Amino acid sequence: MRLRAHILGLALSATVASAEEPLPDVAAVPPGGYVTRAMFTTDIHEREPLNWVTELRNDRTVIFFYTDLRNLTGRTVVHRWKWNGRPMGDVPIEVGGPRWRAYSIKTLHPSWLGEWTVTVVDPEGEVFIEKAFTYVEADAPAPLPDVGAGGAPPAPRPAAGGATAPERGSP
Repeated sequence: MRLRAHILGLALSATVASAEEPLPDVAAVPPGGYVTRAMFTTDIHEREPLNWVTELRNDRTVIFFYTDLRNLTGRTVVHRWKWNGRPMGDVPIEVGGPRWRAYSIKTLHPSWLGEWTVTVVDPEGEVFIEKAFTYVEADAPAPLPDVGAGGAPPAPRPAAGGATAPERGSP
């Protein structure tokens, strides 16, 4: 119940999956490895996504992309971030175990509205899975950061990544 309370609190600024919605896709990939879960979330807690975001209001500026990878030990996968089809950064992830939960983080400027996608690929470009969320204007816009004399939003920065060790004693 505590987790549900956190999700309800975040629903004010993010659209999250409810119990009635289907779980994220499981994607099979070339022999030996696959992605069991892939989703956008507003936070990671104890190596797990806090919620499942399909739409995010621009009064929030940080989004995580979480993947649960299986049987990819010793391989590299890449979280390839795109905004309205435009490449915004690649985050390589070295898989260190048979179950590897990893995520990348993107800081969004409130003006970067539209469709955001992350494609999980291997170094040869083989696609494991692709997910998308929509970044929309909030009812009351968030204050814009000081952008200096130029008046333009800051240039996009590459996504940052994080990987966590596999959970001990769990499949």
